[in-house]
Formats: sequence, C-alpha cells, structure tokens
Amino acid sequence: YVMLLVNGQRTVLSSVSMIPMVSIARVEVLRGPAAVQYGSQAFGGVVNIITKRGSEQTQASIEIGGGSWESWKAMAGASGMVGDVDFAFGFSHGLRTGNWKDGKGNKIDNTEVGGQTTYYANVGYNFANEHRIGVNFLGANFDRSGDWGGTTYGDVHGDDKESYYDRKNFAVGVNYEGGLKEYGLNWFVNYNHSEEDNIRYSPSNTGPYAKEFKNDNLQAQLSWKYNFLTLTGGVDYNKGKA
Repeated sequence: YVMLLVNGQRTVLSSVSMIPMVSIARVEVLRGPAAVQYGSQAFGGVVNIITKRGSEQTQASIEIGGGSWESWKAMAGASGMVGDVDFAFGFSHGLRTGNWKDGKGNKIDNTEVGGQTTYYANVGYNFANEHRIGVNFLGANFDRSGDWGGTTYGDVHGDDKESYYDRKNFAVGVNYEGGLKEYGLNWFVNYNHSEEDNIRYSPSNTGPYAKEFKNDNLQAQLSWKYNFLTLTGGVDYNKGKA
C-alpha cells in the first residue's frame, strides 16, 4: 500500500487528479515501508502533496489545453499577500468525451468522463514574525464518470457497459504553526475533516448504489534543533468512517 497525504495529513482523497495542478507547490515521496510513522496503510511508501501558499509576490495563471481521447481542461490560479494575510486559490474543469485506447489501438469501453471539477483555497494570517493561523479547503466533483470496472480491455460485462458514477469529495482544514528560532523550536497543530460521496448507477441494478466515507485527522508536532541535532515528537490521531 502507498499512502496519499495532502500537506502531511490523511484525507479520503484517493488520487492526485482530485487536486488542481495549479495549486500544487511540490510532491514529496517517501519510498519503502513507513508503517512505523504512518501505520500499515503506508507499507509501500508515502506520497505527500504540498499545496501552494501565498507570498509577497503576487502570481496568477490561466491554462487551457486539450489532448487524446477528446479531452480538454481549463485551469486558473492566483496567490499573493495583502498585509499579514496570505492567500492561494486554484480551480480546474475538464471532460473527456472519448474512450481510452491501449497501445495497440483497442478501445476501452466506458472510460469517458462527463465532467471533472476541482477547487482549492488556502488563507492564512501571519503574526509575531513566526506564527500563522490558516484555513484551507479542497474539493473535487466527478460527474457521470464511466465505470469500466477494471475489466479486460473492451469487455465491460452485460448492461454494466452503460454504468457510471458521480463522486463528490471535499476536505477542510485548520492549522496553526509557530516557533522560537532563537531557541531552535518550532511546532504546528493541524486538524482536517474530509468526506467522499460516491454514487454508482448501473442498468443491471435496480437503483443507485451509494457509498459515503468520512475522515478526521488531528496532528501536533514539536521540534527542537541544536547544531546538527534535531529532536522531533508529536501525536497523530486519525478516525475514519465508511
């Protein structure tokens, strides 16, 4: 198993595609077993996505593109700082009206996406030089996304060839970070709540099949650095519900 984290925290988000690309600052990869720190779900490693935070330099971007399988996507983002308040926003929307094809040109039925929208916001208040209180929000909606079920190429069984799902995800977090540089101390406290609603529609079923997932994550960490020595301690509480 490989664990996906967003800003070091666990959420119900299961794919990088659920985060606007314009909102990603960097991606950290921890290879190999990380079960000691993150639990058994991180046996294969950890992928930690760090999202953007506003700075004194105001930035904005707009991108529009298209590609294979009759797909297109539009993205927009902005970040900056006003006084002691930093901000970063991101948004993307796209769709794919064609089906995937493998390397031999064989069509993979039911892989189109009616619409995919992702959005992100991060706002923080900076005070006393080394302290910040922030709020962030991340969401993704998949509308009428083809459910090919991972079957053999071109082989979606029976009426399920017309099945699709609607998925809605969001994560909201509150965080505080601070430190005392003259003493080599820094700390942070993060809380994150995330939810996913997944509804699958299939002609072979009498009605929609719905799944709901919820997750709460609370973290606190204190670090002390002296010359080449760094000591870090903390707690990580996670509660999931399906």
